[in-house]
Amino acid sequence: MDNKDSIVYCINNQIHFVPQQNKLISCKTGKEHVTYVTASRCLHLLICQSGEMVSHHSLYAAGWENHGKIVTPNTLYQTISKLRKQLQDAGLTENIIQTHPRRGWSISDKVPIEEKAIGAIADTMLQQQGLKGFCRKIFSAYPKKMLTSIARFR
Repeated sequence: MDNKDSIVYCINNQIHFVPQQNKLISCKTGKEHVTYVTASRCLHLLICQSGEMVSHHSLYAAGWENHGKIVTPNTLYQTISKLRKQLQDAGLTENIIQTHPRRGWSISDKVPIEEKAIGAIADTMLQQQGLKGFCRKIFSAYPKKMLTSIARFR
């Protein structure tokens, strides 16, 4: 799958990463943690190159430069630091981002990362939470006005 708009990454069977929404979701509690867009871009690159060292330059490009921004090295280091904290807050029990001093970062290829279609995630949620819980979770994501419009259309 190469369309980031339709995928979710299951990391270490502990959290889901939804790149298009900049979210980390705990598999245990279902609690959502929103990341900064730049942190999400960096995490997505690290996941896509799991098992390989990702250079500072590549992370700068993915996080900022490809989007018309230039930042200092401190910004990149702070972003990786905050990302590690957010992964931990979302329920990851170990630090999966390894530092390669003065070169870059990586995610070990020993960390299980499964790429799933959003439909597969919905199926899993439906099985785990039942129809009532699944509907509650889905409909809580939509504004009440939108749901009222849908109901009137019906």
